[in-house]
Amino acid sequence: MSRHLNVMEEILKQLAIRNKSSEDKEAFDPFGEGATMELLDANDVMKILKISQSTYYRLVKTGVLKPIVIGRRHYYSKQQVEGMLKSRMKR
Repeated sequence: MSRHLNVMEEILKQLAIRNKSSEDKEAFDPFGEGATMELLDANDVMKILKISQSTYYRLVKTGVLKPIVIGRRHYYSKQQVEGMLKSRMKR
């Protein structure tokens, strides 16, 4: 799974660089100084949120969960999942 995360980070960096103007490309770091983005796959999200697979896909379909899709796999930032977990706890 760590190989997928490294590939994902590289893809996100390339996309961010393409969106910046050419003179800013050298200094632009999409993750900040030394920052890393921790990604979770769909199974991790289902375990953390304690939801079934059908509930997971319903949340994706309705837009409550917004995955980063690479190929046919869904990934999420850990911050997004933690935010959803906090919002569920408030109810």
